Amino acid sequence: MRQQSEIRPQISATRSRFLTFTRGVRKRSTNQLLKEVKMRKLMTVGVAVLAIGLWLIPIRAAAQGHSVGRPEGSPGLAPGSAAGTTHGSAHDSGSVNDGTHGGSKAPDQLLTQNKNLSNNLANLLTKMGVSATPQQACANFKNLGQCVAAIHVANNLKIDFTSLECDMTLKPIAPATSCPTGTGTGTKGMSLGASIDTLKPGTDSKAESKKANTQAKQDIQQSNS
Repeated sequence: MRQQSEIRPQISATRSRFLTFTRGVRKRSTNQLLKEVKMRKLMTVGVAVLAIGLWLIPIRAAAQGHSVGRPEGSPGLAPGSAAGTTHGSAHDSGSVNDGTHGGSKAPDQLLTQNKNLSNNLANLLTKMGVSATPQQACANFKNLGQCVAAIHVANNLKIDFTSLECDMTLKPIAPATSCPTGTGTGTKGMSLGASIDTLKPGTDSKAESKKANTQAKQDIQQSNS
């Protein structure tokens, strides 16, 4: 009995120390868990902010790109000298790029405004026996520079301008309703150089295209000065 009475206090003390140790461990584990939760939240927020920033960069770049575009109505010609296609050709080096494009205005509208250029082209058309006005002759072309270059090519090489225009635009000069036989038969309009090769075989179409584009550029610049 005496031994049991001596052992009981020791057991109680041991149990008390064990419970104290257990509570300490639990408290430390809870604090550590809270710290880990906080760190995970901070990492999640950081990743989200970074992702949003990376997502906004291309949007801002695109917005800036649109804001610095050429305003409608400013001068300039689309590259290439093919009226019926959107791509250039190896035949058409030296194409007019800085003539009068006039934004959304068509070539015939620009000629109505530019009397000097209209008069010069009228003289060339009359010389070639074309009864159409410059406005009618250029109405089918996508930009004024292509039409002026085509007129010069027809004049320089003595090519039928109506056939040249039909090959390039697939449309006859108004008020005609059909193209000359054998012209304007493709599904896409030819470039200026390709039209020269078709209508005047054996000609250096690259050199002639360059020459005509230079003449067109000079005509447009001089008429605007």
